[in-house]
Amino acid sequence: MSGQEPGTGPLEIRVEGLSVDLAGREVLHGIDALFEPGRFTGIIGPNGAGKSTLVRAALGLLGASGGSIRIGGKDLRSLRRRQIARAAAFVPQDTHMEFDFPVEEVVAMGRYPHLDPLEREGAADRKAVHRAMERLELLDLARRPVTALSGGERQRVFIARALATDAGALFLDEPISSLDIGHRLDFLGLLGDLARAGKTVVVVLHDLELALRYCDPLLLLDGGRAVGGGSPLQILSGGVLERVFGISIERAPGGSGELVKFHRPNPTSPRR
Repeated sequence: MSGQEPGTGPLEIRVEGLSVDLAGREVLHGIDALFEPGRFTGIIGPNGAGKSTLVRAALGLLGASGGSIRIGGKDLRSLRRRQIARAAAFVPQDTHMEFDFPVEEVVAMGRYPHLDPLEREGAADRKAVHRAMERLELLDLARRPVTALSGGERQRVFIARALATDAGALFLDEPISSLDIGHRLDFLGLLGDLARAGKTVVVVLHDLELALRYCDPLLLLDGGRAVGGGSPLQILSGGVLERVFGISIERAPGGSGELVKFHRPNPTSPRR
């Protein structure tokens, strides 16, 4: 029914035949994808493969030229922007902010989809904000202007803002690029915990080693098309990573499939 809320429980997002045109050029070509509750899906692929376009289009932040998207069983086109924001939170690559809002206020913006115009935050909203800030180790920065933070600190603020939404699904576009290695591992572990607790977690990652280690399933894009998908072992065993990235993969002895390292056989040769 038009305007009906997606379910508040486990949230499935189904993409079928999705195509997207940007500036007169088709950048996604008939993508099929299923983002399920309890799964930590990683989207990987070379630069320009369409990863960011896919996550934005799946949430209605970019218009589709073809195909369909269903959020919690409801056609995306039947939902208002506010309803989508309650159902699925999004963390963009670019976390730049022009205004010097305090950190706590930025995180509290994650509660806006739950509030009517001019409605003030209640106890449940403040609890959600505090919990998100605590998870991302931001309580000591609560009154600091967000414009005074380092790139990594600001990234954590935007991640906390998404967590404060308490949405059934969480989409993140390169969320760890500005984080140090310790916070990267902590945060990917947190996403895994959220997925195991029943959330639908989808993350775009450039770091193949971390994607293979933390995400299951994986969706591999190349040239705006889905060219591979499945568990990390399936992705590693199929040889598609080698073809798409022009690399070879060295694994541990014994055929366990454990990744050791990537390297290019001939760095001067083209990918294909």
